Amino acid sequence: EPMAEDTEIEPISEYETGKAKEEELLQEFARQQNRRLSIVRLGNVYGGEKNRGIIHYMLSTQKNDEEFTINGDGSQVRDYIHVEDAAQMILAVALSKQDIQVDIYNVSTGIGTTVNELIETVKDKFGSIKVKYGPAKQEKRSIIADNSKIIKNLNITVKYRIISGLVKTSKLYR
Repeated sequence: EPMAEDTEIEPISEYETGKAKEEELLQEFARQQNRRLSIVRLGNVYGGEKNRGIIHYMLSTQKNDEEFTINGDGSQVRDYIHVEDAAQMILAVALSKQDIQVDIYNVSTGIGTTVNELIETVKDKFGSIKVKYGPAKQEKRSIIADNSKIIKNLNITVKYRIISGLVKTSKLYR
């Protein structure tokens, strides 16, 4: 289920632990300095030319007729957000009037997509892709963020769903 901003963080990887510690340090600094702090928690951002996430690798290997390796069985669920939607949400947070000292917003779509679903979408829209399944990494099976707070409080809408975002992103690779 999508996790709200106040859901307890339970890191299982070194990366997640580092992000949680960063948030703690920033919040403590804001309190000590009597400053306001906005934290944005990003979903899996894709769509930019410099992005090097899973969607970039998937589209690059498909374009170059190379093999795409998945860590695990492809059932991992993530919340993929197009870079334009992420930028719009971050800008809205930056320009908003903040009534509390520390405020946290999920910058996400609130929709989960498995890696296997991504592969099927790429196949359906752009042609075949060579896929190889490799060993799983230590990671959460599902990470979906509840974006209802940012949508309600800052009157934001998500423009790109995964299919329209992939179509737009694929133009960078064609």
